[in-house]
Amino acid sequence: MKATQTNGRLKVLVVDDDPIALEAIGELIESRGFEVHRRDRALGTSSWILRERPDIVVTDVNMPGVGGETILEVTRQRMGDRAPSFILLSSMPEAELAALSTRCGAVGFLRKGDSDSRTLARFGEMADEHRQRAAALAEHGL
Repeated sequence: MKATQTNGRLKVLVVDDDPIALEAIGELIESRGFEVHRRDRALGTSSWILRERPDIVVTDVNMPGVGGETILEVTRQRMGDRAPSFILLSSMPEAELAALSTRCGAVGFLRKGDSDSRTLARFGEMADEHRQRAAALAEHGL
């Protein structure tokens, strides 16, 4: 997986069918200098990811038709090691979200309703983890 950074910035896709949550999390991440793209529907997201190659995908777990874990699974099947890092987003209880995140191989999770400072701190940690993973894969020519 090669990072598709633009001018040194990680490219982040945020997917959520709730326009308020989509804009809030997008603006929050953008405020820290990330290049943020937004999608308000799950349908077609895996194809968008394959075409646009974001570094990180923050996706809502519960959306009509296709949920975030399905987007993650389909994307990984299509891209293998070149798939972006996934972060699950939900308002479900933290223990349940953490277990789901681990089970489907996401780098972590963000909870809707958490404070901006907590969300940014957690996102920053996961972005750093992504950078380390990308550097390790680049060392191996992937």
